Amino acid sequence: MRSCSDPLKLQFQLDRTLDEDFPVEEVMVHLKGFSPSRGAWRRYENVDEYYYSGALGWHYTKSATTFRVFAPTADLVVLCLYREPVGTVGRQAFPMRRIPQGVWKIVVHGDLQGLYYTYLAEGVNKRLFPGVEVIDPYSRCNTAHNGRGLIFGEDHTEVADRPCIPPEHTIIYEVHLRDFTIDECSGVPEKLRGKYLGLAQQGTQLPEHWVRSRIVSSAGRAALFLRDRATPDAFEEDVCPSTVEEDVYTAPVLTEVAAQVDWTDRSTCLDHVRFLGVNALQIMPVQDFDNDESNPLEYRWGYMPVHFFSPDGWYASCTSDASRVRELKQLIDTLHRAGLKVILDMVLNHTAEDPNEFNLEARFSFNGLAPRYYYRFWPDGSWGVSEACYANGSGCGNEFRSESPMGRKFILDMLWYWATEYKVDGFRFDLMGLMDRETLRIAAAKLHALDPNILVYGEPWSAGETPIIITGKGAQRHLGFGVFNDTFRNALRGSNQGIEENFLLDGGCIEAVKQGILGSIDDFAASPLEVINYVECHDNRTLWDHLWYVIRERADANITYTAADVLRVCKLAAVILLTSQGIPFLHSGQEMARSKFGVENSYQSGDDINRLRWERKIDFYGLVVYVRGLVQLRRARPDIFSMSDAQQVRRCIAFYEALGLPVPERCLAYRIIADAGQSETNAIEDDPWRCVALLFNPTPVAQVFPLPPEAKDELMTVIVNDLEAPRDAGASLGEYHIGWASVPGRSAMVLRLCTESERERALIETRLNAISEPYSSTTDLPGLYSSYATPGGSKTSSPAPVAE
Repeated sequence: MRSCSDPLKLQFQLDRTLDEDFPVEEVMVHLKGFSPSRGAWRRYENVDEYYYSGALGWHYTKSATTFRVFAPTADLVVLCLYREPVGTVGRQAFPMRRIPQGVWKIVVHGDLQGLYYTYLAEGVNKRLFPGVEVIDPYSRCNTAHNGRGLIFGEDHTEVADRPCIPPEHTIIYEVHLRDFTIDECSGVPEKLRGKYLGLAQQGTQLPEHWVRSRIVSSAGRAALFLRDRATPDAFEEDVCPSTVEEDVYTAPVLTEVAAQVDWTDRSTCLDHVRFLGVNALQIMPVQDFDNDESNPLEYRWGYMPVHFFSPDGWYASCTSDASRVRELKQLIDTLHRAGLKVILDMVLNHTAEDPNEFNLEARFSFNGLAPRYYYRFWPDGSWGVSEACYANGSGCGNEFRSESPMGRKFILDMLWYWATEYKVDGFRFDLMGLMDRETLRIAAAKLHALDPNILVYGEPWSAGETPIIITGKGAQRHLGFGVFNDTFRNALRGSNQGIEENFLLDGGCIEAVKQGILGSIDDFAASPLEVINYVECHDNRTLWDHLWYVIRERADANITYTAADVLRVCKLAAVILLTSQGIPFLHSGQEMARSKFGVENSYQSGDDINRLRWERKIDFYGLVVYVRGLVQLRRARPDIFSMSDAQQVRRCIAFYEALGLPVPERCLAYRIIADAGQSETNAIEDDPWRCVALLFNPTPVAQVFPLPPEAKDELMTVIVNDLEAPRDAGASLGEYHIGWASVPGRSAMVLRLCTESERERALIETRLNAISEPYSSTTDLPGLYSSYATPGGSKTSSPAPVAE
């Protein structure tokens, strides 16, 4: 017989499942020799044995609202209702009842629409602090990250259906809502700048009078007026960065701009996105984060999240009502109607809750209801301490325990909510390496069952040591989600802090660049659709700043870079990125050589550093239209530049070395043949796209490349060169080659076979050139010639080199 200090525990095996509303506490257990005992739902010592499959949060009807919250170690949970977003006037407290699996529930009768609520959890658990109210983790609209949840009832804001854009056709463009619209030249009404509805504005333009004031014609050049910083005379074109100092981060004199600009396009913001031609916006975090929503000057990127179901009020017109919900839906509706996918950047690897559990001002929801449940810990002694401590692979104080049963449920519920209620088209995960592989697999499968075109991808790394196996590059194979390709990025322009050899500046890392061009299918990816290719993003320096950083840190007196040189390198990077297999990713402003004045990590740097300066669209308009042409080319020929299958990539793409063709030192060349299904022999004979050549020359001088053997003796025409990528995707630039082509330094060339009409045009031009230049040596090699555009726009001929 057991002593009183060791009470008897009885377990009943029932032959039916009890509903969660079954009044188990009204069941009395009577045993002879013992005091009567009330029934209770089972409690587990191991909190991971709890799993509740039902809906959490609030469910509203006009007659009653039901609340459910997971608080497994609490002995008391109270629902607190308020009529105002702040203050305690009219506060009502409703004790909740425990139901199975660690969940607490209450039904409050009456119409609660417009009321605010919090939870209060208490108990013997010493980490539950009496009197501390927190927001429901499932709250769909908050007044602030440390405020209250709002019961907004039913929201009928219309959101247009997702545009049907498969992953292989997607071109991602990353924006920060405030950065993209806050500039005074954005054309967005002042009260909407930096807001959800600011990005939804259409018809925004740079002021025409202001555009004219930016243009200075002098010997065919366009010069920058640095607003509030300097005069036009402050910059020269041919200068070494060591003498320019910080001015290299601004737009210098660009020879090519004035000659190419069509100044009829002054579009900004959403209209600029449509002009550029990208079809997916990745929006930096909009879920409730740790900012002061009432202070428009308290700048944040949003990577310290607090509540994941509620949009952040910093971007809304009002913070105390459901404006944030309605206005974000209005934005997504506008973007969908514009043919754009909407991808939300989500931070699920950590939260802003303080690992110092006694800092009650940073106890927002998770630790206030289920202390330590949602976070990873190092076991006792792992870090030289006597008790378990918070893991910090995020570098932000904690790690979200995605592998926990209710942590995984939270993530899946939250993603489903955004995909169905807001009709979001994709999710980008920050520090995805800290999310367990199984949760990602389940999430991708569930989302793809809803819509196979929903994108799921993220950063395959962590920011520090972690107790789990990192979901790194390769872990995504065949599981339905993708990863950022930092290997390709580093090979192209170098690592974030390094000045090591790279392809764009040195012609190095060629094998790694080749892997990236193929979509990394012979490296870590099972499909090119598992790879996100990029050369810059919000993190670290922009490409323009990074190139100048590397040049300056190397301080090589034997190599002088002008601003025009760096601009050419930016164009070369754009060609490689937008013609490689995989899903391309552009950072907003990359197409206009965006600069943050060399600031590497600008997450708190404010508008002066982070805002997109729309004047750069004028100063770098040549680069803008160049990137636009590349985007149009990729979208026009997805069969060439956006293959979805690894075997197709292997069938259709070959580097020159594999074809037995010579390649100039430190250069790269390959060809793509059209895939008619099973083999190249089925290609349509008259298709000018049945053979495409891509020639990359990062050296400072012109290099001669042979053309692919599949072209045989056929004429090829240039569709991308160092100056142009035409608006009519794939249209000839009027430059023709046979057998070989000379590619100017620090540039790329893309060629395809000529159409019949292009061949006739080239023949006529060649004959006219022969008449105007009777002493041309072209006749020494009949049929082999290279007709190219001279600076004046006329055509000339030169003999092909004879291979030894």
